[in-house]
Amino acid sequence: MAKSTSTNLSRRDFFKRFSGQHRSDFLKVTPYSYTPKPADSPERRGPGPVLVKLRVNGDFHELQVEPQTTLLEVLRGPLGLTGVKQGCDRGECGACTVLMNNQPVCSCHLLAIEVDDADILTIEGLSTGDTLHKVQEAFIRHDALGCGFCTPAHILCVKALLDKDPYPTEQKVRDAVAGVTCSCGVQQRVVAAAKDPAPVMTGLSSIQFEDQNSDNEPITGDPPQADDTDIVIEE
Repeated sequence: MAKSTSTNLSRRDFFKRFSGQHRSDFLKVTPYSYTPKPADSPERRGPGPVLVKLRVNGDFHELQVEPQTTLLEVLRGPLGLTGVKQGCDRGECGACTVLMNNQPVCSCHLLAIEVDDADILTIEGLSTGDTLHKVQEAFIRHDALGCGFCTPAHILCVKALLDKDPYPTEQKVRDAVAGVTCSCGVQQRVVAAAKDPAPVMTGLSSIQFEDQNSDNEPITGDPPQADDTDIVIEE
């Protein structure tokens, strides 16, 4: 019989060690992780309310917040930006996604005091007045709007992707929105919307479509246009 080897590893130490390792490995691959850069001279802040300076949708804000206040709570609370959705509050569903320095992040997993001087973009800041962003228009054209909880996150993720890669493959689009949990069944439409506005955003006047019935040879045509037909609702 093999001789058993005893260890001094307690049950609590076991879970702390291995569950922590698993979590850290996950955070390395999730597109929504963010590690603030350490300051050259760390400033002690708290435990009471502290001053936070935020740049959100191009506007500067100074607020007094508790150190444990998340970016999500600030955006939805004092700033009233309810397009940022509160879902799982654990950084898993992606509904609270915003762009920080054009990088998708989960705002529920960031403290407000961690994002001083960062450039935050929410869905409210994507349009210009009454003029929608090209990505928003594409989502409407392709009926890629879901229940409303996942749509803002999808749009922001696609916007960040197209800024880096104007002509993404289908797999790149799927990878970009993989962190947003969605059960609305619009994933294929999200892909179509993401591949629609790319040439428009780069100033081109045509878009390439893949013809699945002609040996996948690309053909050139005009991008789909929105239907201008008025919709009349009779009471």
